[in-house]
Amino acid sequence: MGKRGPVSKSTGLRILHGDRKDRINTHEPVPPAEAVTPSDWLSDKARAIWERLAPT
Repeated sequence: MGKRGPVSKSTGLRILHGDRKDRINTHEPVPPAEAVTPSDWLSDKARAIWERLAPT
């Protein structure tokens, strides 16, 4: 059976919304801030879309 209720907020949203300090997850994993590279199998059109939309 799946989890019930709304999806949990991320730590960043909790801080922005002003949640209580004891409710904030201080051990939330942080993804690396490196650039993501497109896969080699992408077509030229897909690569153009990737370059336009992917975070840099």
